[in-house]
Amino acid sequence: MRRMLDITFRLHMGILKKSADGVKTTLAPGNLEKYVRPSKILTRLSIVRQEVFTSHQLGYLENKELTEVDRGVIAAGRFAVRNVQVKTTLVFALFRKMQ
Repeated sequence: MRRMLDITFRLHMGILKKSADGVKTTLAPGNLEKYVRPSKILTRLSIVRQEVFTSHQLGYLENKELTEVDRGVIAAGRFAVRNVQVKTTLVFALFRKMQ
């Protein structure tokens, strides 16, 4: 019984230590600054807006100021913009055909 309690205690302490190390890494001043500072957020927002609406290259993948979430937003935004452009083009073509 003591052995089982010891193994359980060590397992739980190992899990807690690993979790605490992950939180410390995430909340380190250099890492946290990238996500929370208003100037960084505004910079990332302007890059995302520019990449979604104007640029059609994959240069945003190498941009170090963007996070993985930002890259996902850019990809989803480009997909949505492209679908809206295709649908409006089709609607205008159908409208012209009807006249």
